[in-house]
Amino acid sequence: MTLRAATLAGLFAMLTASCSHDFVGYERQLERSFTVTAGAVVLVNLDGGTVTAATGRSNVVHLTLWQEIYAASDEEAKEVLAQYDISATRQNGNVTLNGRLRRDADRSLRRGVRFRAVIEVPADVRLDLRTSGGSVTVGGDRSASLRANTSGGSVIVDGGMGPLDLRTSGGHVDVGRALGELIVSTSGGGITIGHLGESVARVDLDTSGGSIHAEVSPVARFDLNADTSGGQVVIEGLPVDITTPPDQRSRVRGRVNGGGPPWRVRASGGNIVIRGAAPGDAASADYQISTMAEPGGGADIRVLLP
Repeated sequence: MTLRAATLAGLFAMLTASCSHDFVGYERQLERSFTVTAGAVVLVNLDGGTVTAATGRSNVVHLTLWQEIYAASDEEAKEVLAQYDISATRQNGNVTLNGRLRRDADRSLRRGVRFRAVIEVPADVRLDLRTSGGSVTVGGDRSASLRANTSGGSVIVDGGMGPLDLRTSGGHVDVGRALGELIVSTSGGGITIGHLGESVARVDLDTSGGSIHAEVSPVARFDLNADTSGGQVVIEGLPVDITTPPDQRSRVRGRVNGGGPPWRVRASGGNIVIRGAAPGDAASADYQISTMAEPGGGADIRVLLP
């Protein structure tokens, strides 16, 4: 563990000499590197805080975890930090980074505690990222599987060939490209997919609080099952054999390019837009997007075809 001050006998660093209400900021930092092989799992498990991951060099995982707290005294800071399990371990070839309150801890001491994890992981190492409150960001092309789960924040990933399973209870989800299986669920935001490739075997997109916009390879073959309770389903630039009545704008069943694997798309608070486009095509060339107030509050994304 990297420690940067002698105020508490080297256990943590004091960030500021004073702040409002006579509270002082303290930080401790853990930094580790491990050798890994392709297919290994890196698990990050935080009791609140952000997780940022980047694709790094082969066979090496580099982990850095910061814990920040505010306390009225050195003694109180010691007491709070003692309630947390801060560790980075490797077992059976897999790596785990923990920043969590101990099971027997005084939960009233969680107030004012924040975590921030930054990791570098090879593309062929599987990621399992969990936080009880904060955003998750994953940069770089991933060839191994990626799972991300947060109870309160956005999920933003570049994507890649590996399967993606992305879930949040309170934020939007943005995916650069998905070339393998894609599962996305959010209870409080929209979903944007920059590119769904023709090799995608399964798609399951679900939002309870926003719209869904997906750019799809023009030659992708799939069976579409799309429903929205707060807008319309719009399909553009894809040959689709629709089996639902044409006047049902909020519900579409059909075979795209002759049909294929099941693609399920659900939205409870906005439109669903599925657009055939090669990677890098700009959606704005064919669409005008405007935010329009809906009865009862909130906003909806309306797609106006030229």
